Amino acid sequence: MTNPLNPFDNSLSPVAHASQRLAEVVAMVPGNNRVVTTVAAIVSPPAIVIGPPRLRWSDYGSSFSGVPTTAQWNVYLVVAQNQYAIDSLLNQVASIANMIERQTEGVVIGAGPGLYPSPSGALPAYIIVVQMEVVMA
Repeated sequence: MTNPLNPFDNSLSPVAHASQRLAEVVAMVPGNNRVVTTVAAIVSPPAIVIGPPRLRWSDYGSSFSGVPTTAQWNVYLVVAQNQYAIDSLLNQVASIANMIERQTEGVVIGAGPGLYPSPSGALPAYIIVVQMEVVMA
């Protein structure tokens, strides 16, 4: 995948590759969760939504290359709004974090309860923060 703003610049390819790998890995977690990578999509729980990455650059000033070196994603574990929501979240969050740690180059920084802002209404969620180095070789 290339940079959509400049098709001749493939500097976002490592980030796109890491995003794709993250989606593949969380799809392997048992629990019938649908993996959604489209922001603002209507989500039908149970689902795992991967938000767009926050990018960081390690070079600054005159040495700035424009190539991101670190990416950080919010991975939302989304469940139905009912009396079992907290139990459902707690039963799944550790296995998702474990799979990410074991099957990707990423590090799970943490996870916290929250809401996923679905167009059909806010849904209970656990927000898992994942960070990866995406430096080009």
